[in-house]
Amino acid sequence: MPPVIPAENPKRDGNLGKKDAHCQTQSTHQKRPQDDGTVTTLYGHAIAHYRNGDYRRAESFCRDVLEREPLHAEAVHLLGALALEAGQAVVALLHLHHSTLLRPGHAPFHHALGEAYRVRGDRSEAEACFQTALRLDPTLAAAHNGLGMILSDQGQLARAAASFRQSLAIKPDQPRALTNLGQVLHRNGDLDGAAACFAGAIRLKPDYAIPHNNLGAVFNEQRKFVEAIVHLRRAIALQPDYPEAHCNLGNIFRNQGDPAAIGCYQEAIRFRPEYVKAHCYLGIALAAWGRRDEALAALQSALKLAPDSVETLENIGHIILQQARWEAAQPVFERVLSLQPDHAEAFANLVRIRELLCDWRTRDADFARLRRDAEERLAGGRRPAITPFNMMTTDWSLDFQLAVARRFSEDIVLGAGPPPAFSFLRSRTGRLRIGYIGGTFHHHALMQLMMGLFGLHDRREFEVFIYSYGPDDGSTYRQRARRDCDQFRDLAGVPTATAARRIYDDGVHILVDLMGHTGGAREEIVALRPAPIQVSYIGFAGTCGASFLDYLISDRTVTPPEMAAGYSERLVLLPNCYLVTDREQEIATAPVRRADYGLPESGFVFTCFNNSYKFEPGIFDVWAKILGQVPGSVLWLYSSGATVERNLRREATARGLASDRIIFAAHETKTKHLARLRLADLFLDTPVVNAHTGACDALWAGLPVLTCPGQTFASRVAASLLTNIGQPELIAATHDEYARRAVDLAQRPNELSRLREKLAANRTTWPLFDTTRVTRHLEQAYRAMWDSYAAGKPPAGIVVSESGDAQVKPNPPL
Repeated sequence: MPPVIPAENPKRDGNLGKKDAHCQTQSTHQKRPQDDGTVTTLYGHAIAHYRNGDYRRAESFCRDVLEREPLHAEAVHLLGALALEAGQAVVALLHLHHSTLLRPGHAPFHHALGEAYRVRGDRSEAEACFQTALRLDPTLAAAHNGLGMILSDQGQLARAAASFRQSLAIKPDQPRALTNLGQVLHRNGDLDGAAACFAGAIRLKPDYAIPHNNLGAVFNEQRKFVEAIVHLRRAIALQPDYPEAHCNLGNIFRNQGDPAAIGCYQEAIRFRPEYVKAHCYLGIALAAWGRRDEALAALQSALKLAPDSVETLENIGHIILQQARWEAAQPVFERVLSLQPDHAEAFANLVRIRELLCDWRTRDADFARLRRDAEERLAGGRRPAITPFNMMTTDWSLDFQLAVARRFSEDIVLGAGPPPAFSFLRSRTGRLRIGYIGGTFHHHALMQLMMGLFGLHDRREFEVFIYSYGPDDGSTYRQRARRDCDQFRDLAGVPTATAARRIYDDGVHILVDLMGHTGGAREEIVALRPAPIQVSYIGFAGTCGASFLDYLISDRTVTPPEMAAGYSERLVLLPNCYLVTDREQEIATAPVRRADYGLPESGFVFTCFNNSYKFEPGIFDVWAKILGQVPGSVLWLYSSGATVERNLRREATARGLASDRIIFAAHETKTKHLARLRLADLFLDTPVVNAHTGACDALWAGLPVLTCPGQTFASRVAASLLTNIGQPELIAATHDEYARRAVDLAQRPNELSRLREKLAANRTTWPLFDTTRVTRHLEQAYRAMWDSYAAGKPPAGIVVSESGDAQVKPNPPL
């Protein structure tokens, strides 16, 4: 986010101003007793009062001078300067122009007229005046400074810098010229040069607020957050009503995860209600702390002030997208692209919305553009527009996905700031402390899987800490998470560095990140490395590409050893499925009927209760083929809204399938959802991004799942689930095999019944739903991680056996 560095106050450059006060025009004054009444003495009093900030008396003395000598050029000039200080630009121009007519060869008068034109926004006239002044006197430092400001406003940064340097060569002790030069260098990306200029201006004038603000903004970009805060606070102390300084301070706090940012932006707005960026940044900050309705109100205020602000529109779109109001978000990003057609992030979000809405009409071209952007940005050392999470729906290779994830993680490290001086021992006393960190310790799909894990840890050897930065919804999931751990730390609203310090002070030995590159993650906390061993687990189905994560917990099916080079983490392979499940989930016992959900009583019901973004044209082709070969069958999908339903029905019709063959289901409570799954005959998985929690739900309810694994983590999860519940025959190698198997099961009810019976028997005897077993295997992995660390060894691959042994493997090549 760019810092707010305002231009130097034009009324206070050169010879035009000495104080911050404005004059109030009056026509009379009382003479001092020592006045002799001469013009020279009267003008001397006017100058003295002007320099002391007493503009009323200065004007009065000027008028006395002009009563006696109407063509006194200096007095006319001073009246112009006073009018400019009072914000009376037209009056100032009249007086200052008059002074140049009276003294056409006097360079400072032309410079002053140029400043008046610049204040009014007439750059061409201002530039002409400065050039005239410099022709008359090339050594007039103030005119070089004024010309530099005009050139800077015009975007001619190299010429502007040359003008400021010329001004400083003539007169080095100019804090304002140094500040202006620093601003140009900053705009050119020369942060070190800009910082040197601002620091020089402060040395010359320690009570000068503007360079303190500007230096704070530069230090923020250089990740020197402590120094940045010092200078921004100093700027505010010197000038409490300084909106840019409040806004810049808010940016630092926001980047550090500190809700104090909200108050900073509100202060900036209080002092400048029309401050667009402050309204926009306030909206971003409010959204970051879950106050989305307030965030939208703040952003709408910014949009009223600047209707074509791309930044404001983009953030409005982000919040609406987070609220799952996809149809409402779509025109916002389309508006951004109409204003800035090459806005890659807005395009990436628009593509994501099309995926969520199952609008595939431009999918191939969309993905090709995203790929080109990713390649170009990676080549230039920049972060691609597509996020690692959204990239899961592409067919990009593991190597390329790793490159994208790694670039995102590098930005996270930079955003976290310099790591604290944490030091760790390689020995311990007492239990092994495991910390689980994430934002989903509430009613969330991840907690539905993990709820049984925390309480099953062997408390003789393990102490369990939970670090939650998500909302407290008061749900039974939240309550159980609190009950089943040894220590529950609520980090919501806690600044990044403070949160990391709390984890470090707790003495956590292994920190398990449950989020990765998913929405709402605060990876900056983990990036500060508050624990000696840090692990990625379950929340993100892929590599994070992060230097701050040592291990990724997985299994041989999801991440075969031969694919290890596609992951930055060292793979920890559990003997069964890596996914922990909760074998205590309740299923509603009240009878359910197909008629209750609009399903045919006798037709075969295929279902896929996956999120809509997991659907794609390839698998829809296969589904249409399957339904075409099974008369009377229907496809039962979760409804993601009217637009999704309309688009999927259109796609069905395009494939020769009657649109009424698709039936949509509304949201249902978890216990009732598990019960209604039993009404279906076969769950058809999505191959590009598998069902994870959804497949577990189906299997727990007794519904067979058919899958077709790919090459990525996200595409192989269902295969692992089926392997570990004893149904590998439902893992197809190709789409054609997938379709044949689905049709075969629909046409052979006895075979389907056999699969259901086998699933019912295996549900409580095979590893998938044996929560205690996977907990023991995880514990063995944690022991192996610690033992390796305690021995001074770097992280290496770990393979846990069914018996609970863990073998350390050599690091795979990267």
